[in-house]
Amino acid sequence: MLRGSDSPITALHFVQDESTNQQRVLASGNVNGHVQLWDLKTYRCVESLALEEGKSVLWIEKIPVSGDIITQSRAGKVCIWLRKDDSFIKSSCFPSGSMGFCSGCLLSTSSTSQLVAIPSSGDQSQVDIIDIQNNVPVMKLKPASASTKQGMCMAIKRVSHETDVSQMLVGYESGNVLLWDLRAQKTLDTFKAHEESLMCLDCCASKKLGISGSTDTVLSTWKISSDDKIQYNKAIEITNPGVSCVLVRNDAKLFATGGWDSRVRIFGVKKLNLLAVLTSHTDSVQCLTFSQNNMLACGSKDKRISLWDIYK
Repeated sequence: MLRGSDSPITALHFVQDESTNQQRVLASGNVNGHVQLWDLKTYRCVESLALEEGKSVLWIEKIPVSGDIITQSRAGKVCIWLRKDDSFIKSSCFPSGSMGFCSGCLLSTSSTSQLVAIPSSGDQSQVDIIDIQNNVPVMKLKPASASTKQGMCMAIKRVSHETDVSQMLVGYESGNVLLWDLRAQKTLDTFKAHEESLMCLDCCASKKLGISGSTDTVLSTWKISSDDKIQYNKAIEITNPGVSCVLVRNDAKLFATGGWDSRVRIFGVKKLNLLAVLTSHTDSVQCLTFSQNNMLACGSKDKRISLWDIYK
């Protein structure tokens, strides 16, 4: 259990050391706008970054090719941090939506293309695709006008592997999930995943399986067919309402959810069955991340981070 944050934990990411290919640092972000780097040998905070005082951190991730850190906060900024000597220095920023809780997503991380998808700072239903190498917008994806308004973007996920950026999933306040074709810049299909606002989603690329959570007691699972249609798969009933986050493990065998009831639930991907309930927190679990060696980190409103070895 990691203690030392001065406010609720809102974002987590295991940072990989490119020289050893090991993940020895855990990055966490909190409500006060601070990013802390935790040494996974000593379990102590070794470095802190201040994004924007009093503005929640929504997203932290290391860009694999460059080794830079990308952060997003509710100050309405996405920033790139360069590693210089023994500290990180802010190199560039670009605007993003600040009203919601939707984090960005790395779409491609090759040496020739580094694209991110972020909620737009202009239209709450729009997603902007940014080339972070040149700091310029590439495209803007806005749902077509219809009788049903989608509302705010709530979650953005890449469907395929990082070398293939042809498709992306976006979940909305309306409870709908839209499958986007990035090459044609159009919607391929729309699926009503929840009656209430969608709170989180993740996608298992190898199985084309999507999982989403809402404010109710139902996890919705759905599949992307070969003809690019989103098809209902199964609803999973949980005990208490409210799912803040869902994450599929890298090996596509498990997924985890964080709930408003302070529980972390572990499910099997194959049978979609509940395997374990983790009860170490005393308040809502707001973020999750898996390491490459299957360690699970959970961040909570109780200001603590729990670390677990999960079914290796």
